[in-house]
Amino acid sequence: MSSSPIPVWLLTEKGVAFADIPTYPKGRMVDFCIIGSAKCGTTSLDEDLSHHPRVFCCRPKEPHYFSSEILLKRGEEWYTGLYAEAGVDQICGEASTSYTRWPLVAGTAERMFRANPRMKLIYIVRNPVDRVQSELLQTVKYLKNVVGVDLRHLPLDDVFEKMENPASPYYSAIAETSKYENQIVEFERFFPKNQILILTQGEFRKKPEETMRRVQNFLGIGPNPRPLETVPRNVTSDFFKKTAHEQTADRLRDHPLYPLAHKILPRSLKSKILSNLARPADPATRHLSKDLRRQLEAEFESYNKIFERRIGLPWAEW
Repeated sequence: MSSSPIPVWLLTEKGVAFADIPTYPKGRMVDFCIIGSAKCGTTSLDEDLSHHPRVFCCRPKEPHYFSSEILLKRGEEWYTGLYAEAGVDQICGEASTSYTRWPLVAGTAERMFRANPRMKLIYIVRNPVDRVQSELLQTVKYLKNVVGVDLRHLPLDDVFEKMENPASPYYSAIAETSKYENQIVEFERFFPKNQILILTQGEFRKKPEETMRRVQNFLGIGPNPRPLETVPRNVTSDFFKKTAHEQTADRLRDHPLYPLAHKILPRSLKSKILSNLARPADPATRHLSKDLRRQLEAEFESYNKIFERRIGLPWAEW
């Protein structure tokens, strides 16, 4: 389990996520889980599956039950209650990406197997270095919006150093999460291979309909009569588009004449002033340096080679 009593993925403005969700009776154990990896398209797949008439997807999308000691203490009835509204002809699923954060979170696969030995698992991967960068950006957004910690001014390399320090309260094993071979081996210790489907983000982008058919066949639900939605769902990029304006606005609020200007200037003029004064984002705060990318590529190389043989695709196509 995580060394922190409250892992970063369970933090909210009010404390622990899902604390306000009561226990509903007559629930069901989950039939399938999208176990990760974070920032690889799990939200898009979960959303597409939620529109299939044969599928009931958990809301919240990531209940984190099997990976969080604080939620395990609430008991299995609390977790199964999340699916109490599922129809008798529907299968139940969720998409907690914290399930593939071994070794930070240990024992997840065994807990899931004991809960339902027939559970099916879907694991999505992408270029492992790109995944690290994407998760770091999401972490910056999450810490600012939810925890109130603002790291937007830091080079992304510095954010990586902070987040990868096990002593940090926000440590979430970002680099280890990109060692896909290690993650999936943990699940293969308990689940047979025919209950695990491994996909790549590249497959979803290049062949969305064909890849979704693989998912549907794997889950035994047949095609969805509704059109497939293939637009990626991710708001991290939108957050950073707003950052330059927000930081400019913060600086202006500190000016002694701000209260008067804010009161008398029309909205259109204030927006124009913000646009003209907003500083372009420092590329170092949005991208890993070439040196750190090379360092991570070297760290992941041996794991990538094994995983390439496993799925039959070179990592450049993930």
